[in-house]
Amino acid sequence: MVRLPRRFLLALPLVAVLSAHADEMDVFNFRAAVSTLRDDNLFRVPSALNPQMDTITTTIAGVDFDKRISLQELIAHVSWVDTHYSSNSYLNAGNLHYDAKWLWAVGTHLHGELAADRSSAQNSFADFQGLRERNLRTTENQRFGLDYAFHPSWHALGGLSHQTVTNDRLLTQESDFEANSAILGIKYTPASGNWLSFQTRQTEGDYNKRPFDAASQFDNRFTETGQEFAMTWQPTGHSTFNGRLEYVERRHPHFSSRNFSGWTGQLGYLYQYSAKTALTAAYVRAINAFQDTNSSYYVSDDLTLGSRWDATDKISLAARLGYAQRHYQGEIAPLATPQRQDDVTRAGVDLSYKPARWLEFKAGVAAEKRNSNSGGFDYTDRQLLFSVSARI
Repeated sequence: MVRLPRRFLLALPLVAVLSAHADEMDVFNFRAAVSTLRDDNLFRVPSALNPQMDTITTTIAGVDFDKRISLQELIAHVSWVDTHYSSNSYLNAGNLHYDAKWLWAVGTHLHGELAADRSSAQNSFADFQGLRERNLRTTENQRFGLDYAFHPSWHALGGLSHQTVTNDRLLTQESDFEANSAILGIKYTPASGNWLSFQTRQTEGDYNKRPFDAASQFDNRFTETGQEFAMTWQPTGHSTFNGRLEYVERRHPHFSSRNFSGWTGQLGYLYQYSAKTALTAAYVRAINAFQDTNSSYYVSDDLTLGSRWDATDKISLAARLGYAQRHYQGEIAPLATPQRQDDVTRAGVDLSYKPARWLEFKAGVAAEKRNSNSGGFDYTDRQLLFSVSARI
């Protein structure tokens, strides 16, 4: 039997308080959520190292704003996220998250967005062997984009963005950086509702906290380019494909050994069998910088299958299966052993109950297993989740 944490029970009245004010204003919506997660292997260590179990309670209070003024629309989502660990309280954290947009328009042919967002979370214990310290990774984005319809079926695209990623503590593998990007593209939107686009991207980045290190070949800057095709295609009324394919090339001015290039992308498929049943499949290929003495980046391939069944208007069941591979590459010196490769399998089931349109209870179980050819990176993890959320 799983006993819910006292913090979980104490936060439940917040949901009732919010529900008493439902529908006061149509511009604002309020959100509250409380979840408890029992994690059997918090630090993602092999079973021989005595995995540590912990119960993590997350409380979220937020407000959503959506206001249309003529052709303009203002949207904002702001949340305070409090995370509490019952056994490892030094990991506790409270953070502000937001996502704000101005969807602007000038006439009927020119529109775009001016947006900013911020999120913060503990760095993954699975990615960094031996990491057990509190180390929050905060990502902030500011972006401007435009879409000019110079023809009923053709659009010119453009945009500028700035991204800042910071860690509480220095991580050489995924260091703090700031990056400025510019994109140009074109989009084809026929009357069918399907679309196809092409974009080219140029990014200039700075590792603004990591010291320049010639011995370890840690550079202080990078340049990245990308050429991307993206599309949405609905062949039938039940099926939808979404995808993108991009060739990425990253260069460092001082250490070419850290450079990498290759194809990335994703392909998603949705089959809506009925209003109550849906099947999904998604494949994602990515290349991510990961710089240490043994690698400069990794290539990941991830396949996920999912399903959802609405048994009634109030009860729904969802299931998912996943398999992923990571290949670490770009060593800066010859290695005596093969490059690290990880294989991860995942499975999970969620049960949702919505007694009212604004209130949802959810329970779920999940399991994950990683096998690696490098010692110390194998692990097995099981999780049990309970949550309640309200949106009014």
